[in-house]
Amino acid sequence: MPKSKPDTELLVQAQEDIRKIVNYLSEQSTLAADNFIQKVWHALDQLALFPESAPVSKNVRLSGEKYRTLVLVYNYLLFYKIHKQTVIVYRILNGKRNYGEFV
Repeated sequence: MPKSKPDTELLVQAQEDIRKIVNYLSEQSTLAADNFIQKVWHALDQLALFPESAPVSKNVRLSGEKYRTLVLVYNYLLFYKIHKQTVIVYRILNGKRNYGEFV
């Protein structure tokens, strides 16, 4: 029997991250904001199909906690963990930040 497709769950903080990023990008360009949203939804679809496609984070603390990091667009990174049959998205942050303390 084939494995079932994992669920994806966006935690409240990740939803808030998306809202803030879209608001920021909208001030620059609505096209950039739309592109970001499309990339996020595409990434979530891909993670549902291939949850282990992104590597474990290179950050020492995050890797010890089994966070995976997926590069999105415009230097944004999606941080998630796999728990049983669920991909749980914790944060979406700019990769230029010291993100290890925010996840």
